[in-house]
Amino acid sequence: MSLTISLSAGSTSATTVHYATSNGTASSTSDYTAVSGTVTIPAYGTVAYVNVPVAGDSTLEGNETFKVTLSASTAGISLGRSVGTATIYNDD
Repeated sequence: MSLTISLSAGSTSATTVHYATSNGTASSTSDYTAVSGTVTIPAYGTVAYVNVPVAGDSTLEGNETFKVTLSASTAGISLGRSVGTATIYNDD
């Protein structure tokens, strides 16, 4: 699953943001692989992507969610929303 991290406007310098996933109704031991790290949005850019591996299974279950928390941005950018929710849609 590819998640988009976006800025409302580009900056004249690169912007670095730390990210980490955490469980919601989805579990990092069976539904997705927990990830954390740093992503850089280049100068004058507005987006970067974070890939989160999702585990497929044949269990009939409802949609599940996990959270992505952003922190410690550089270049003087304030985080308008530091926590987002991702949904893993059931396809069984």
